[in-house]
Formats: sequence, structure tokens, C-alpha cells
Amino acid sequence: MESIEIINGSIVKYKSGYYRISCIKGGKVNLRSIFRSTISFKGVPLTDVVEAQSEWFASWTQSETYICM
Repeated sequence: MESIEIINGSIVKYKSGYYRISCIKGGKVNLRSIFRSTISFKGVPLTDVVEAQSEWFASWTQSETYICM
């Protein structure tokens, strides 16, 4: 399986939710809501987040919000 590089704008899983990376500096990241610009977490170690674009998209396409669009 190919490893995907985590960059600004990547969707990642942290704790029990999905977030978008808004900033990467010195091995730490800031995480924001996927659809809003609200910062949820600051200074999270990069090692604590996991790339989850495919996983998030699969769950999003099954959501009532997406289906009603």
C-alpha cells in the first residue's frame, strides 16, 4: 500500500473525528473543520494524525447531508 504524504489541506483522522490540516510547522499541525475555517486543535504532533481522505470520503458519501444534495 502506498503511503500518502500529509500536507496543508490534507484530511486526517485525529482522536474520533476527521479534520483538515490548516498549518504544519516543526512537526506539529493545526486542525480545522473540513467544511468551515474554525480551528479545532492547535499544536498536535504530526505523529498523532493519520491520513484519512479515502475513509472520510466513503463515510461522507453515505451521509444524509450528501445524499440530499
